[in-house]
Amino acid sequence: MKIKNIKVRGAIGFKKNLGLDEIELDLSNQSGLIALAGPNGYGKTTLLESLSPFRTFASRSGALKHHFFLRDSFRDLSFEYGGDLYRTLVKVDADSDRSEGFIWKNGAPQVDGKVTKYNEYIVSLLGSANLFYNSVFCAQNADKLSDMTTGQVKQLFVEFLRLDRLTGYENAAKKCIGVLHGMGLQEERGIDTLKERIGQFGAIEVELHRVVEDEERITGDRAAEEKFLKEAVDKIETLKETLAQNKVNTERVKDLDSDIQAIHDEISVRKMKIAEQYSDIDLRLFSSTQSAEQLRATIARKEELLAAADQVKVLEGDIEALKETLSHNEINTKRRDELQRDITIIHSEITDRKGESSNQEQKIDQEIADAKTDVSNLNPIIAKTEEIRGAAGEAMELDEDIEFLVGRLEGTEVKGRALAEEISKNEQRQNEITRAVLELGKDLGVYGLETQLNEVLEEIKGIEQEIEKFDRDKVEAQQSFALVQVESDIKSSQDTMALLEKRDPTCQSETCSFIVAGIEAEAKLPGLEKQKQDILDMIKKNVDSIQEKIAEKRRSLQLRTGRRDAFQKDLDAERQAVAIEKGRLDKEFESNRILLTDKNQARVILLSRWQSDKFLLDNELKPALEETQALVNLVPKLAIAESRLIDLAKKIKELTEKKSQLQVDLDQWADTQNTRLTELQDKVNEAVGNIDPTTTPQAVESKKELLEHNRALAAQLPQVEIAESRLADLEKKIEELTEKKSQLQVELDQMMSSQATRLAELNSKRLEIEALINLNADQDIRTAERRQTMHTNTIEDMDKQIAAIKEQITILNQKLEEKKAAEKTLVTRQAEYDRIKGEISQWDYLKLACSKTGLQALEIDGVAPLVTGYANDLLSQSFGPNFSVKLVTQDPETGKEVLDIIVIRGDGSETKLENLSGGEKVWILKALRLAMTLVSKEKSGRNFESFFADEEDGPLDGEKACNFIGLYRSMMNVGKFGDCFYISHNPDVVAMADHHIRFSGEGIKVA
Repeated sequence: MKIKNIKVRGAIGFKKNLGLDEIELDLSNQSGLIALAGPNGYGKTTLLESLSPFRTFASRSGALKHHFFLRDSFRDLSFEYGGDLYRTLVKVDADSDRSEGFIWKNGAPQVDGKVTKYNEYIVSLLGSANLFYNSVFCAQNADKLSDMTTGQVKQLFVEFLRLDRLTGYENAAKKCIGVLHGMGLQEERGIDTLKERIGQFGAIEVELHRVVEDEERITGDRAAEEKFLKEAVDKIETLKETLAQNKVNTERVKDLDSDIQAIHDEISVRKMKIAEQYSDIDLRLFSSTQSAEQLRATIARKEELLAAADQVKVLEGDIEALKETLSHNEINTKRRDELQRDITIIHSEITDRKGESSNQEQKIDQEIADAKTDVSNLNPIIAKTEEIRGAAGEAMELDEDIEFLVGRLEGTEVKGRALAEEISKNEQRQNEITRAVLELGKDLGVYGLETQLNEVLEEIKGIEQEIEKFDRDKVEAQQSFALVQVESDIKSSQDTMALLEKRDPTCQSETCSFIVAGIEAEAKLPGLEKQKQDILDMIKKNVDSIQEKIAEKRRSLQLRTGRRDAFQKDLDAERQAVAIEKGRLDKEFESNRILLTDKNQARVILLSRWQSDKFLLDNELKPALEETQALVNLVPKLAIAESRLIDLAKKIKELTEKKSQLQVDLDQWADTQNTRLTELQDKVNEAVGNIDPTTTPQAVESKKELLEHNRALAAQLPQVEIAESRLADLEKKIEELTEKKSQLQVELDQMMSSQATRLAELNSKRLEIEALINLNADQDIRTAERRQTMHTNTIEDMDKQIAAIKEQITILNQKLEEKKAAEKTLVTRQAEYDRIKGEISQWDYLKLACSKTGLQALEIDGVAPLVTGYANDLLSQSFGPNFSVKLVTQDPETGKEVLDIIVIRGDGSETKLENLSGGEKVWILKALRLAMTLVSKEKSGRNFESFFADEEDGPLDGEKACNFIGLYRSMMNVGKFGDCFYISHNPDVVAMADHHIRFSGEGIKVA
């Protein structure tokens, strides 16, 4: 900084004795030692302090208006600095204290009136006023170095060493750590979500293999059925040539076979529907049971969560106790806690909202299921629409046929009764055999064993999935982030302690930051080792607990596997017994059929052909009339059913749309809440980044981490309450499903009993008609047709099963691809998570390195020898080797930070500064101040070309005063200063100057 020009208006210092309102001096040609000389009170100090661009008078207190007397007062200063020309203009209104500040750089405006902007610009250019007035500018009555506290001196060191850059690096590292912690938390949550999702797929490969085997088995069975079907068709074609004469009766038999087959189909469909309902109930029971187990597991953690909630209060109290030494963190800490509570509230709201939405969806699903049940109940009536609407005309035709046949059959009822009684016994036995065969087809023992076997298989599958989940939990429990962190801390402490081994044995310093850090690390290591052991104990406890659960599940799995084998063995035995009994009944049926055929032939001879009219009346026309009349009676119900069906379809559509809208609303609301959570988390990170962990940061951070952990646990308490509420609902639901399952079995039994009666009646009618034709040929063709129908239906069922299995295979393949994609994504996210942890460790190292206990401490410790080195050079050049000086920054006895100035005499003896005379103190303190100025210029990067001093030689006289000014010369030579402005009342000292600024009654003259 090279002064070029100064112009001042309205300064009281120039008005008092000089009588000048305004002064202007051109100092561009002045260099070297420049003395300000003249009587007291003529404005020397006013001019010297006006050469500083700061908006203050260093030696005078109060606002600028107290030192100016005009409303249009100003100070206009021009100077060169760093190769640029600066002009600063400060305007002062002495009446209102209104002030303005202007700055131009090479003629371009930089600040346009705002004094706050003016102050900021000057500080950014020249450093703080505190540093300026304690280095290049020494005002009257300025604090001596010996009067400053250790903290004040260190603050000067921090500024001229430009340690604010390290603070900036430290803060940047803190922010990066905060951001990376957030990213790591997000990745960790993503990894947990992927693991949960992969776990939901279960053993999908095994399921896919099983389904493919089912497809291959059914395809093989279908090929065999097609072969049997072809054989039956060929046989029917062969028999048709011999059955032309039996066409009418054959058609009637076919109609009855069709009715019988329809009943069988209806039974099959009904069984399938009930089986589907049964399977759905089993699935829902399994899901509800699993959910109940999960809820019980959640409720089991209640004591742990309550303990965590209590621990939160204890930890919050501990943190409050630390606030006395961390008062500057209070605002940011409160802000962080408030934001964290907001986040917890939002998480709770999201959980409640999802629970509420899930309840509404379940209610809608139940309403849709009820509506679909009503639809399925109406479908049988709707399916008969055409039949019901044509039943009226058909009923009139049947009435006419019946009246005609009744007249023809009045005298024919007595004939053939005796033979009919014998035939009746045989028919009764045939019916008994038929019912027995039907009962074997729906054998409850086989059905029950199959049901029990399926239940056990589902239980085994569920237990295997639980074991897989516990295995994943075990792996996760062994991967503790806290253990990794504490191991990292232990390694860091051990590495820091290793520095003590490199310590020079002759070094007695206890202030070196690396030595202090090593001692602190050595003291901290036992606590870290204990913390690590505690974490290992906790991990072992968790792993042992999970291992016990796995062992329990494996015992349960072994028990159910035994039950499965027993059920399979019983089922095989039951099926074999049923097959043997069915073979025996088939043989008896065939034997009885032959006997019944013989008797029927005799009955046919006795009763002749005319009896066919009676069979037509009793077995076809009357039943047909009853069935037709029943259909006529269904006409009103059909209209109601059609109307009801439309209403139900509309209701199902509305409920489906309502369910979709619920999900859309939930997703939109969840997106909004997640955005709020992101914003709040960013604010939390910002608040945490603003906290300065200078005082015992390890203790504070440890407390905070433990507090956050317990808060996270305590935040799960609402989930426990929800789980307790939901568990009761699930237990009630399980009870209802079990009851409904029993009711389905009752309905199946009732339906089978009813259909068996109908089949017996139809078979009875069929046998009566069969007696009117060639029974052997008719039996053969019916057998072939039944086989054809059976094989056709079987093939159709198998086609449906194959199509369903193919669709299932497609779904399973899709799920398998999803599982593989999720596993691949998990590997990627785990790698990203590890990378983020590595970056956090690196940034944490940078933060510690740039902290006040790291590089900043090294820089400050290293500056004291540099200051004393410069001071001793200046003293040697000005006063010879009589005195040298050193700074002691640590008390060797107490280890506390001090600032003792020790003077070393020519004979080697040492004494403290306060033991010297006043004159000796002056030039030693001045040498130290000038040395600090040189260090400031060297370290700060600010190239000051001028320095200023106001009457520092006052206590000196004679040769000592001249030697004192010699310090200025040495200072200019060593520091390459161009100018030194100083004030002195000693004529000899003034005479040593290269140029003079003289103050007298005639004004101010520059020479």
